Amino acid sequence: MCDAEVTDRDRRDGVSDAEVIERSLGEPERFAELFDRHHRAIFGYLARRIGAVDAEDLTSEVFMRAFDGRGRFDVTYESARPWLFGIARNVYMNEQRRRRAPPAVPIDDDHVVAPDHADSVAWATDSESQLRDPTLVAAIESLHPDIRETLLMFAVDEMTYSEIAATLDVPLGTVRSRLGRARAAVREQADPFPRTLDEEGGEYG
Repeated sequence: MCDAEVTDRDRRDGVSDAEVIERSLGEPERFAELFDRHHRAIFGYLARRIGAVDAEDLTSEVFMRAFDGRGRFDVTYESARPWLFGIARNVYMNEQRRRRAPPAVPIDDDHVVAPDHADSVAWATDSESQLRDPTLVAAIESLHPDIRETLLMFAVDEMTYSEIAATLDVPLGTVRSRLGRARAAVREQADPFPRTLDEEGGEYG
């Protein structure tokens, strides 16, 4: 798993996410601190994909799973964001399977692939007005699901390259490649794009 940049959202009062999780093993109530730090981000991630009503229950499931599995968290990573987003992604995908949503064809990151139009873009109903433009929505909807998911994590969920890599369990180079392809696909329809796709820097601007 790639480590992520540690920011104020991962460390409060000098205590990192990892320290909170470690302390919660003996003091379970301390885990609430992790919930307070990251609930909004996890809820937003799920709400943009499945709607606010269903996201409430799924967010609760994410943190219940995290609590139950906290003993397996690698405390050498100070930030719990990639871990939590990874759980959220699994919970979301399980929910989609439960609803019998058509599965996306795995992307071949070494070759250009045909877009999968079956997957919807529920995030387009979010309050991000810059991402409501019909032309931009159509351009992003036409992307392969794996490229689109990477783009949304970066542009909407405001995840760093390393957080995306850890959440999707792919190499950092794959994240850069997917964002580069997404940028090429939407550049003409969205200029400027809401967040800078820095192909060289490895993080967001």
